[in-house]
Formats: sequence, C-alpha cells, structure tokens
Amino acid sequence: MAKRKTILIALVAVIVISLGYVAWTLDLGALQRPSKAETFLATRAKHWLVARAVSREKLTEPSAVSFSEARGRSLFMACCSMCLDQLGLAQAEGSAQGTLANAGGT
Repeated sequence: MAKRKTILIALVAVIVISLGYVAWTLDLGALQRPSKAETFLATRAKHWLVARAVSREKLTEPSAVSFSEARGRSLFMACCSMCLDQLGLAQAEGSAQGTLANAGGT
C-alpha cells in the first residue's frame, strides 16, 4: 500500500514538473524570434543597401549647398507628408516654425 502511494506521488510530481516546463517554454506569440543567423544576415543586408543608396547619391559639402526658405519648405513637405497627414495641419505648422502649435493660446 505504501509503495503504491509513493509511486502515485512520484508520478503526479513528474507530471506537474513536465507541465510546468512546457508552460514555461511555450511561446504563444504570433511571431517567432529571429535566430542569430537571421539577425546577422538582415543587418548585413541593411548595411549593404544603405551603402549602395549612399554611393548612388551625389553628396556635396554642406557649405556648397545653397540654402533657401523655398528649398527648405519643399524638402520639409516632401519628407514629412505622412506625418503631416497624421498630426494635422495646425500641429504641423507649429512644428515647421519650431514652436508648439498651442503655445500661443495660453
């Protein structure tokens, strides 16, 4: 009788430990974490693509670039159009001038 009870307790302990291990290691996330090899390859590809894009651009010295308000405004509008759509025109105008949109109201 005591032997059966000991075996039953040991079996329950093994089952509980096994279930605990499975619950601890189970990942219910929709995306799997990338392996070290995938991360390495993605980083190398990103660096290569950025280097290729930079080599295609004809970069000039900052002092040689002519600065104008019209050019700056066109670059701002071209580069920030998605953010401007999300933020709204009032906030964007305040940000474009370097001030907060609601700073003048208080």
